[in-house]
Amino acid sequence: MAVRLFFASLIVLLVFLGCGGGGGGGGGSSAGTGLVPGTPVVVSGTISGTISVDAAISAIRPEISSFSPSLRFIDSFVMIEELPNVSMRADQDGKFVFENVPFGTYRIIARVTSLSGRVYKLRTTAQSVSQSAPQTTVVISITSPDLAENQIRMQIKDLNGNPVGKCKVWFWGEQFTVDANGYYLSPFMPAAAAGVIKVEPPVDRELSKLNFEISATTFNPDNVEIIGITLPTAGITNKAPIVSITTDKYPEEGSAFLRLFGHYSDPEGEPMATSWITNVSTFSYIAKDYADWAVPSVSASVTVYFSASEDGQYYPRLTSMANLAINVASTGEVSFPGEILLRPVTRVVDIVGSATSQVAGNTVVQYEAKPKFPPGLALTYNWTVDRGTLISSATESIITWRSPTLNPGITQQASITVAVMSPV
Repeated sequence: MAVRLFFASLIVLLVFLGCGGGGGGGGGSSAGTGLVPGTPVVVSGTISGTISVDAAISAIRPEISSFSPSLRFIDSFVMIEELPNVSMRADQDGKFVFENVPFGTYRIIARVTSLSGRVYKLRTTAQSVSQSAPQTTVVISITSPDLAENQIRMQIKDLNGNPVGKCKVWFWGEQFTVDANGYYLSPFMPAAAAGVIKVEPPVDRELSKLNFEISATTFNPDNVEIIGITLPTAGITNKAPIVSITTDKYPEEGSAFLRLFGHYSDPEGEPMATSWITNVSTFSYIAKDYADWAVPSVSASVTVYFSASEDGQYYPRLTSMANLAINVASTGEVSFPGEILLRPVTRVVDIVGSATSQVAGNTVVQYEAKPKFPPGLALTYNWTVDRGTLISSATESIITWRSPTLNPGITQQASITVAVMSPV
């Protein structure tokens, strides 16, 4: 009996405390929440979806697709970009389900290996799960433009301009590798791939992390793209510019110039000044975001540098640089993807003067060499004549020449030659 009375008193006490809490302005009430008192609060949802493969892709291996009509791909990998440890494979019908996804906004990344063995990749639009909409469904449609066959390279430096190795660089859930020349090399991506590149410095370097957006033109299959970033020392809140240098992957054969494009942005929107530098040849024209580089007439290993420096209110003012290697050689082929190989150009020189076809004997005339070379080069001249007399310097662009004295009725042929040389 005592036990029963004690139990009854305990229940009365709990009810009384519950009522007292509600009478103080409703702070402890569940009214208006839609939740039954004592119901656990849901803080996660579900993202489900289906992968479909365009018929043009799945029909590449008709002997396989006809053997198994439901088979549309060999393998698939699906992940949540913002939760890189959350991933799975879709089933044979292309279906997948992510459960217990914390409320938030996410993008789904899919990698699909087609029946032909080619890899396709896609990043969805933003998908949200919330208290009011805990379940969302996404349809991932793989088409030909999603073929992943393009790469970019990146250079990472510290504030002193020294390369930073052992960084972890991520894009679409995949990690960059490092090539033989020290460039960070991206995974293969579709031509229109866009999103966030995430850079984590090595653990033994006190450097800042960096996340930055790249546009849908970055993986253009017709271009070579080199991105350059600077990682400030940890503790510096100012972020360095993001720069890149871009040019045609297959330059016009025999062209005397190569147009280079420089792209730059600053995370804080600071104004910037840009600079172009080359270790070989010169630029025939320089603008803030592009330059025309003169192809040399001799073989050379060339590096072109493009940099952008902050010129605003934040300190320290930071600079980032990207550099492009160009190989000028009379023979050979492209030896690695992204290499720029050019042939030395043959330059033309015209000779103009008062008489270039016929002149009387013992007559003084002037001739000028008009080289079609890029402007700004330091040129040297060397004139030679096989008849007559050179009465001015043979090493200037303009010469004065006296024709030979001839007897009446006599005709001779004279040859005047100029060799123009440039340092490139």
